[in-house]
Amino acid sequence: MTYQTPEFVLHAEGISKQVATEAHNLTILQPTELKVKSGTTASVVGASGSGKSTLLSLLAGLDRPSSGQMTLLGQRIDNLDEDGRAAVRAGQVGFVFQSFMLLPALTAVENVMLPAELNGMADARDRAMAWLDKVGLASRASHKPSELSGGEQQRVAIARAFVTDPKLVFADEPTGNLDSQTGLAVNELLFKTHAEQQTTLILVTHDNGLAQQCQFQYRMQAGVLTETTP
Repeated sequence: MTYQTPEFVLHAEGISKQVATEAHNLTILQPTELKVKSGTTASVVGASGSGKSTLLSLLAGLDRPSSGQMTLLGQRIDNLDEDGRAAVRAGQVGFVFQSFMLLPALTAVENVMLPAELNGMADARDRAMAWLDKVGLASRASHKPSELSGGEQQRVAIARAFVTDPKLVFADEPTGNLDSQTGLAVNELLFKTHAEQQTTLILVTHDNGLAQQCQFQYRMQAGVLTETTP
C-alpha cells in the first residue's frame, strides 16, 4: 500500500490498554491523546514499567488498544486485524529496537534487504548496499550479526529501518544496549538520517538527554502520558 503522507502521521484518540489478571483487569495505559505531525521528532521518556513500550506498540499498530481510536498514516487501525495493520505499516513504517532484532542466519546486507524484498522492491539489494554505505558498513555487508559489534549491529538496524523510505520510524531504546560513546554515535546517525530523509521519528527512551533532542517531548508515568516540551 502507498499513502500520501497526511499532516499528522498518527493520531491517538483516548487509546487505553488493560490486561486481564486472575484478580482484576490491570490498566497499563490510561486513556491517551496524542497527535504527531509529519516530519517532526517526538520522544516518550519514562522508567521501566511506566507503559511507554505499550504505548509504542499501540501507536505502531503492533497491538490493539482496549478502547479508543488509533489512526496511522491516515488509516484507522484500531479496528483492523493483525494482517490489516501490517498492510498499513508495510513500506511506510520502520523500527529500530534496543536488541537490534537482526536475523542471525542472514548477513548484514540480507538483513537490510528484507523489508524491501517483502515490499516487492526489485532493487532490494542495491538499496541495501546503498544504505550500508550511508551508515559506514559497506565493507561489512557479508558479515553476520555475530561477527559485528553492538554499535555495528545497531547501524545495520538503522539502515534496515530506512531502506524502504518510510514515512515514520519508531526507535525503542535505540542506545540502551550500547556503551555511552557508541550510543552517542548511533544517536547522531539516527537524527542525521531522520533529517536527510525528512522522516517522522518517534523515540521511546529512559534517557532524558536523548529525549530532549526531539522537538516534542512527553513523559510516561504509571500509564499516564503528559507533554513536557517547554
